[in-house]
Amino acid sequence: MVETLAMGGLSPVAPFPGKTTLYWRTRCTRCAVVADYRLEYVLDKNASAEPTCRVCYWIAWAGSDARSEVVPDGHIRTLADESDYDVAALVLPRTRLNQPVVLRCRTCDKLKVSRVLDIHWGCECSRAKRRAEEKAARLAKKHARRGYVEPPPTSGVAKSFATSGLPAVGWWDHDRNPEPLFAAVFPAAKKVVSWVGPSCGHRFDRPVAAMATEAVCPTCGASG
Repeated sequence: MVETLAMGGLSPVAPFPGKTTLYWRTRCTRCAVVADYRLEYVLDKNASAEPTCRVCYWIAWAGSDARSEVVPDGHIRTLADESDYDVAALVLPRTRLNQPVVLRCRTCDKLKVSRVLDIHWGCECSRAKRRAEEKAARLAKKHARRGYVEPPPTSGVAKSFATSGLPAVGWWDHDRNPEPLFAAVFPAAKKVVSWVGPSCGHRFDRPVAAMATEAVCPTCGASG
């Protein structure tokens, strides 16, 4: 794995997360900027003989283009704050709209390289949560029209599993489940995820909906 990173011009800052689809904290061997990349993304860039680091990429891409305006550091921090980011690094002394900064997501702690003009898109974890909430609200309304369930509230969206207040929330295995999933999944989800008993410590896999109905350890029978 480390050899794969090296081919992409990166070195590891943290241990391999275990899956190619999870973000791995790395350091660029050229500019020394620390950022998170999926290993599958590194492999894709390696296949096209392109260094992975997006700081180096966007700086080279922007070149000496003086048409893009310089954005004051304070304004960059305001843009980041509005999208639930903190500015982790301003990599250039004077940053233009089409040049990169490094952001830290307040929800998933991912270090992301973004051009200033792209900050408003927000983190992938936030977009996934919004899509899941919107989908759940649409499905609830559809079921209500067919008489399956009570109509959902006229304002707001269905609560995610993380904010549901269910006993099973305390059983969520944060070590084995992708962190963005915790905020994005809903109590009725049939997705099988990992759990850990808060009192017994047993680890097991079970659908979210089953645990939402009854938080119980299949090994010892401890319940929440």
